[in-house]
Amino acid sequence: MVTQISECITKKKCFPSREAAEQFAANLKSTYPERTQQYAYGCEDCPNWHLSTLSPEAYELSKSRPTPMVPPADRKDTKREQILDLKRQGLSINKIARQTGVAYQTAYHHCINAGLHVPTSLGTSSGTRPSIKPALTVESLSAEERELQTRLDEIQRKRQQLIEAKALKIGPCSQGIRIEKEGNILTLSFADAEQLIEKLSDYLTAPQPPAARAADSAGIN
Repeated sequence: MVTQISECITKKKCFPSREAAEQFAANLKSTYPERTQQYAYGCEDCPNWHLSTLSPEAYELSKSRPTPMVPPADRKDTKREQILDLKRQGLSINKIARQTGVAYQTAYHHCINAGLHVPTSLGTSSGTRPSIKPALTVESLSAEERELQTRLDEIQRKRQQLIEAKALKIGPCSQGIRIEKEGNILTLSFADAEQLIEKLSDYLTAPQPPAARAADSAGIN
């Protein structure tokens, strides 16, 4: 009550009676006609009278209406904004938690949800996220098996091509006989081919010198 009386004395012009307040208002209106008319009212916080631009009816109506309540700022939202501001400044989660007085997980989740922090476990050195492996199912294993079988078939096909490329091939050609191995081609007439057969037969049946036998055993052609 003492505080309220002090505020009335320091902030409002005080009059000891209604007549004094109304007389002051009349003199003020007479001196300054363009000013808004003021009305006297008895103060409820002090024993004095004051002036107001509200008419007596409007003043009584204003007292009957409760002062609208202004909802206080949500403390949680205020704390969240403080956390996000500190993160934008480059502070770590640990420092933010200590500075704001919240739990580490609280600061962590606020920063994650706002997109201001990427967990180390989800990132790579290049800043990209690795793909997540799908769960194993019968269908996924069957698809993987088919893929592996396709790769195995391709490897076997290439292996067979290499074997065929290294194999000695003999066949007819327009000039007689064609002998091919590993890209090397020899074309012989039938007469030359017969002579080659005879010489090969004589060579293979003749005693081989030690150097030739050692070369044959070593696989040197």
